[in-house]
Amino acid sequence: ATVLGVDRSAARLSRARAAPPNALLVRADLPDFWRLLAASDDLEVAETFLLYPNPYPKRAHLRRRWAGHACLPSLLAAAGARVTLRASWRT
Repeated sequence: ATVLGVDRSAARLSRARAAPPNALLVRADLPDFWRLLAASDDLEVAETFLLYPNPYPKRAHLRRRWAGHACLPSLLAAAGARVTLRASWRT
């Protein structure tokens, strides 16, 4: 299995440790990534982990977060059979 790590920040990706041989770090905007993945007939996702450190969400920021974003249907369509969501994955 190949593991994808997606981030839109080139700076964060440049600070990442070396990825294992079965992992690939990708710079992408997630709404576009999920829409393209949902529309793809060539790729199959077995499992998705959304690890999002946001312990104090603000109501005004809901549309910026994946749970309130317009791409949520695409995310769920492409996420595979199992989805793990964690809002504070470090704790």
